Amino acid sequence: MELDGFIRKIKDIMKSDSGVNGDAQCVAQTAWLLFLWACGSPSERPDAGVKGIASAVPRKFRWDAWAACRRDGKTMTGDTLLDFVDNRLFPALRDLKTPGGALSANGVVKAAFMSARNYMKDGVLLRQVIDLIGGLDLSFRGVYHPMGSIYEGFLHGLGQSSSLGEFYTPRPVTDFMARMTAPRLGERVADFACGTGGFLSSALNELDGQLKSAEDGRIRERSVFGVEKSPVPHMLCLANLLAHGISKPDVVLGDSLDGRIPGCRGDERFGVILMNPPYGGVRRPAAKADVTGERLHAGDALDGFLGLVMSRLSRCGRAAVLVPDGFMSGTGAVRTAVRQAIVQKFDLHTVVRLPVSVFAPHTRIATNILFFDGQRTVRTATWFYRLDPPDGNGRFSRTRPMTPEHLVPIEEWWRSRKELSPGGVPKARRYTGRELAARNFDLNLCGYDRASEIVASPEETIRQFRDERACLLAKMTDALDAIESLANGDGRSSWSDGLRPWLPRMRARAALPFGLAGDPAGRSRGSCPRPLPRPAARTRTLKLPGPGQESGAKRESRALRFCSGSVPGQISEAGKGRSPSISAWHGAGG
Repeated sequence: MELDGFIRKIKDIMKSDSGVNGDAQCVAQTAWLLFLWACGSPSERPDAGVKGIASAVPRKFRWDAWAACRRDGKTMTGDTLLDFVDNRLFPALRDLKTPGGALSANGVVKAAFMSARNYMKDGVLLRQVIDLIGGLDLSFRGVYHPMGSIYEGFLHGLGQSSSLGEFYTPRPVTDFMARMTAPRLGERVADFACGTGGFLSSALNELDGQLKSAEDGRIRERSVFGVEKSPVPHMLCLANLLAHGISKPDVVLGDSLDGRIPGCRGDERFGVILMNPPYGGVRRPAAKADVTGERLHAGDALDGFLGLVMSRLSRCGRAAVLVPDGFMSGTGAVRTAVRQAIVQKFDLHTVVRLPVSVFAPHTRIATNILFFDGQRTVRTATWFYRLDPPDGNGRFSRTRPMTPEHLVPIEEWWRSRKELSPGGVPKARRYTGRELAARNFDLNLCGYDRASEIVASPEETIRQFRDERACLLAKMTDALDAIESLANGDGRSSWSDGLRPWLPRMRARAALPFGLAGDPAGRSRGSCPRPLPRPAARTRTLKLPGPGQESGAKRESRALRFCSGSVPGQISEAGKGRSPSISAWHGAGG
């Protein structure tokens, strides 16, 4: 079954269940089912006998013991299935003994199910979901990262992953970064924000061609290390690595930037680091970035992650990190220090600039790949290469995503390393360390000519507009939920009391973005809504400039009009030669 069809069917079934409310609960429900399915039965796995995560699940709670269809007609369904899942399966996995500690196989399974929950209330529908997952074929994993692709499919329904701050890297890009860093058997590959494990899976695929003995297979088992902060991607990452033959994935649930990395020795360094760090997150005020020995306060998570990469990369290691365009020329002492350290204290040998549409339709943030080694070599310069959008369509999209063929020109250029300037515009060029230092380590070189960007077709423009509208709606809904939680909270105040009567109208307005849908109240588009009932409030007065201080259109008319969605108010003129005032009703403290 294709992944798009699998995701669509899962959604359709779960949305018929009264216990599942939205795609966020759909993906959480699917995650723990996929995890148990990937664990399977150790007796049927090629790594039988290995004390891994699969064997940490008690035998009677393994997938083949309760979820698989039985020929004797005793397949669990309905209320029997719900009772088993809610009252036996979850309590048993949450109460697992962990003699080996939280990082043992039992500890990983226990931690995964402490944050998991069965949302479905219909045992027949749950049976249908289980049958769909049981029939999932992972033979396509050479083309996709299955768990990451499934997660992205749900994220798109959540109003785009960009609204959640999650950008899952396309498979061609993760494979390209893994090939260029060339992990070797015996090296440890790390990703400190691993998501569903896309980079780790690509690294494992690179190691597969180096296996020659059973001992090599055991070395491969210990080759990848990941940290993920969010429970649902963490569980899917475990399932992803289990599906790639890793019996005990070394992936921990935690925050890489929260001091000591869980599961990682204080002095451990890695041979290869592959990352797409979260962009724009704010670190705790007390957190600092370790920039090659200098402890600098880092307000942005990206700076903290790059400092972490530099502090954890071995002297002979290689790193490939995706960064947004804002990093390339961003100001600030920490950001400049991070770029300077990568250039001067490490060997930033290659920067690949990617088109804006690589992550389409999830975000339009332009990205770049920084390739740098753990120590400087004879090279004292950095190569910049710009990957131009594909000919013919001008950009990538959901229906025309990036494929491995689009990255072939980079790999061909990688071997020859020559300067390219089509039309006199630098596409590939070598810059010395002195040139970069003279620019204050501004890395915005060989960039794109945004003015000449090819305009999308009408169909593509409409699709992008719909995606952006869905993203905005998701953000508005989240904001309204937060406001409502404040208004209905335990600590009631005059502010929350004044806000509460406005919430129904705010939600109604949020449900009608940009006037594209009919008004449930039957009003014509563009008409002003009926005045809202005035909550307990106080009057505020705003002084406007006098007639002598006005100019242009303000001098012609000082009448103010309150349009749709505005707070009702009235204008009063105190007298000739005096400034007008606006008296409007506001909630107390609003």
